[in-house]
Amino acid sequence: MDGETCATSEGSANAPAAVFTMNAEALNRIFLGEVTAAQAIKEGTVHVAGDAEALARFQHMFPPPEPLTA
Repeated sequence: MDGETCATSEGSANAPAAVFTMNAEALNRIFLGEVTAAQAIKEGTVHVAGDAEALARFQHMFPPPEPLTA
């Protein structure tokens, strides 16, 4: 991520800004907007090495989906 740009590629990064370790449930809770990145880190469901703010920036770039209405 660089400002408002996010790039992905297969394989490992040469010099990542951060590495986040979490299980699928924690990832889903963040993507669905049930918790913020900061909350997940504080509660210990996400572990970070590097720039902890990178996950918040990622979450801001990809906001949770709008709820479905019946």
